[in-house]
Amino acid sequence: MNPRTRVLTGTVLAQLGLGTVYSWSILNPALADKYDTKTFSIAITFSIMMICLSVSTLTINWLQAKFGVRNVLVACGVVLAVGLFLSAFMPNVILLYLTAGVMVGIADGIGYLLSLTNCLRWFPEKSGTISGICVGAYGLPAFILPLVVTPVLGGAEDGYPGLRTCFILWAVIAAVLIVVGGLLLADAPGIPHSDTPSSGEYSR
Repeated sequence: MNPRTRVLTGTVLAQLGLGTVYSWSILNPALADKYDTKTFSIAITFSIMMICLSVSTLTINWLQAKFGVRNVLVACGVVLAVGLFLSAFMPNVILLYLTAGVMVGIADGIGYLLSLTNCLRWFPEKSGTISGICVGAYGLPAFILPLVVTPVLGGAEDGYPGLRTCFILWAVIAAVLIVVGGLLLADAPGIPHSDTPSSGEYSR
């Protein structure tokens, strides 16, 4: 597999894992039932997630230059998965805001924009096509993940017995996709990072 194909494959895998956050709404009723609160209070978690996602993207250039895209994406996969895993055990909504909202949001924002921009730098002559592929991969889990999670979740009549299992399953799926995808990545030519391969290696 040539370097550009490997980077594109890794980016698509990472985007599939990162895009799972857009399935959050399927857990709102179960979490509202768990914490005996209104669904609106749970939905705020997603708003916090999106705010943290947006703000965290401001750090991607520094992070890539300092640590390299591969290391940063692997770290994002781990942090996002830990945030989801911890969310399965949070005793109150405020702590859920910190794990699912802040932790997951920061990891997702950095991972999404960094992997996308790095991939675009590898394909400057096909930026439109590559953007479509990567953004499509980021949006696809919003359709696929509910098909996996809903049967595990259960229903209101039995108290959503699979809620904790859903979070753990989600964490595992996201971690595998993002970490494996991240390991396939390499910094695009021209990125000032000490681990960046030489120009001769890129041409192979």
